[in-house]
Amino acid sequence: MPYGAWQLNFPFANDNPEIIGAAYDPSTQRLYISEDGGDTPGCCGHLPIIHAYHLNTVQDATPPAAPTGLRVM
Repeated sequence: MPYGAWQLNFPFANDNPEIIGAAYDPSTQRLYISEDGGDTPGCCGHLPIIHAYHLNTVQDATPPAAPTGLRVM
């Protein structure tokens, strides 16, 4: 859904995940998200980790149908 919001559940244990950046590659339909402290939580500082997601987008160029049953009042 355009402009939707989703809760991301990262596959690594981190009590307080923080997204520090994101990028989208339209040629491969991949979304890259960098998470602060995602690598080795609780040890050795906050090393970032990059999560990569493949998006299955549907490209429908068909315009929606015009409304019917309208009248001017």
